[in-house]
Amino acid sequence: MKVLFTLLVLITGGMVSSCQESDFSPDQRLEFQLVILNEFGERTNSLNAGRIFQ
Repeated sequence: MKVLFTLLVLITGGMVSSCQESDFSPDQRLEFQLVILNEFGERTNSLNAGRIFQ
């Protein structure tokens, strides 16, 4: 039981010490773009009713 507790403490300590404040920076941003292509592979900004998205 003592060995299990010691192992748990070491694992928890390793996990906590590996995290850095810079890992959670709010300045990092994730950017997404939605691009619609027509049947010729060209960008378009219109959708026709009944078209199937693939």
